[in-house]
Amino acid sequence: MRVKTKFFIGLSIFLGFAATHASAKTYCGMLGNIKVELDGSYFSMKPDYEGTSAWESNNFQPKEDCTSKLTLLSVRTNINTGEPSKAFSEKPFDIILAIVPAKDNLYLERMSQSIDQDKLRALTPDELHVLINSTPEKKVYETKKNEFGGFKRKVVYLDNGQVTEILECTFNVITKRNICELIFDSEHYHVRTSGSYESVRDFAKARSFSVDFLKKVRINE
Repeated sequence: MRVKTKFFIGLSIFLGFAATHASAKTYCGMLGNIKVELDGSYFSMKPDYEGTSAWESNNFQPKEDCTSKLTLLSVRTNINTGEPSKAFSEKPFDIILAIVPAKDNLYLERMSQSIDQDKLRALTPDELHVLINSTPEKKVYETKKNEFGGFKRKVVYLDNGQVTEILECTFNVITKRNICELIFDSEHYHVRTSGSYESVRDFAKARSFSVDFLKKVRINE
């Protein structure tokens, strides 16, 4: 089973290295069923609207009444303050927050199944370890340290058999950098927070922040 994650692919890499930045203007649109408006300083590049893409060179102009549909809301922010953060930032709690409207509530389950089914294709048998601390509450997959001093770990968290969060981390034992992506559902949205392990390890805080952030940028009508 192949999970449809095109809005997440390369997100933390490409947005961090984007050469074209959004201007200081504000951007607005419909994210699912709510209308949002954000200052351009939250974006590395123009946001993605339905029928166009920030990666494309075109003259798409979102509607002034903010009814153009956003396919993805991806911002650079700080999980403590909610303020914009800078590209390439390594400051504690600076993250990339990606939110997309959910089409169903099975996304996490499909991703979990994909991790389990694809592990042998993604990793050679001698690199793959399902750690002994895997329990009914979590499934842990890990690679051995590579020649660059790094290894990867994926943890699928469960509650009564239902997937609640997925944590993917890459740790470099030389630089001591532990970069992670926490994936979860919040209300009617799929959410991914990307940053240091310090930034995303508190799942309750990450969930609360995503809800509060949407409330902050929502346009009250």
